[in-house]
Amino acid sequence: MLSLIQLQTFVLCAEHGSFSAAARKLGKAQSVVSQAIANLEIDLDQVLFDRSSRSPKLTEAGVRLLAHAKAVLAQTQEMEQTARSLSLGAESEIVLSVDNALLTQTLFNVLSEFRASFKATQLEVLVLENGKIANQVKTGKAHIGLMLLDPALIIGVEQGFIGKIDFITVVHPSHPLTLLSRASRGDLSRYPQIVLTNNKDTQSEHIPLISPERISCNDFGTMAQLAAASLGWVSLPAHIAEPLIEQGLLAKLDVLLDTKTWQISVDRITQMGSPKGPALTWLIKASEQLFD
Repeated sequence: MLSLIQLQTFVLCAEHGSFSAAARKLGKAQSVVSQAIANLEIDLDQVLFDRSSRSPKLTEAGVRLLAHAKAVLAQTQEMEQTARSLSLGAESEIVLSVDNALLTQTLFNVLSEFRASFKATQLEVLVLENGKIANQVKTGKAHIGLMLLDPALIIGVEQGFIGKIDFITVVHPSHPLTLLSRASRGDLSRYPQIVLTNNKDTQSEHIPLISPERISCNDFGTMAQLAAASLGWVSLPAHIAEPLIEQGLLAKLDVLLDTKTWQISVDRITQMGSPKGPALTWLIKASEQLFD
């Protein structure tokens, strides 16, 4: 029967190109390593190393089976890490509810680090309209929420300001507004504005309403595509608009009323008084660096 020690020995011999080097790494005699490889070859009914030269070289079968050996060892290590996490009280699941305006590369990097640190914890990411996030957390359907600032006090959750995201105003590159060196409020009001709606089909408080002619949408990504289709001008999170600007699909407007980069605050919310295990505690702490 195969053993993990056999597989580890096989991998070390292949990586070091020498039975003696693998023996030194394992702290064993070379004869013990040689016998372990011989036993593994018997168990697999395959010759793993060509021993005709001074340095053993992997056979074709050895090359194929080496990948499997590494995979088994990696899965074993992951299992051990998961067991250690469970023994430390890590939660079995964390649900993150987040507005799509906050899906930045920095967030994805944090979630990748989270998965590497908490193997035992299943991660679920729910992308929701901003107005629905607080209720998801309040009712326990999500453990943590990231949302654009709600000026009203939300009962039943703990709110914490964690930073701001930049917004810029964009249009299709051929739009008449791009001919202006700076666009005033009056200039903007003459053309259709693409605006954000919330879950109650009312206009979002985050986006100033300037034009009397509007196209409503509940998703920033779709709003960007509407602007790229020449349907109007729009204010978007910079990280959503900038890739489309680089592709030549949108153009940034210099807007007269923006003396500084326009920003919207970001809130992190958790359920009031809920227990917080190590995984959630880590994610809460990490969220403080997301929107510096």
